[in-house]
Amino acid sequence: MRRPGRRGSALAAVAATGLLATACAGLEPTTGGAARLVIIAPRSLSLRVGQTLDLVARPLSAAGDTLDVPVDWIVSDTSLAAVSAAGRVTARRTGSPTLRARVGALVSDGLTLTITPALP
Repeated sequence: MRRPGRRGSALAAVAATGLLATACAGLEPTTGGAARLVIIAPRSLSLRVGQTLDLVARPLSAAGDTLDVPVDWIVSDTSLAAVSAAGRVTARRTGSPTLRARVGALVSDGLTLTITPALP
């Protein structure tokens, strides 16, 4: 039987050819409570100009439950990269912007994105 947002659930992220696959094993988000922590995956990544990748933000309650709440994305330099409301990051030009997820006033640690030139 699955239990809502229990600790110990696995968050797996696999990057391959500009794609990020995320699985939350045995995890069903809950809607109650305030977020105390926001985790984003992966912690660092590299893209080429023009590539996209789906990011994952996981808001957690004080009890460690995953919350089903809206997440906003913050980009340190929007001329280098953009992130949609759904978490899809698009590499615009070379550089190293920092990406963060925000739930209310709570902001995650930074994710370092390294953007390299597009292949010819």
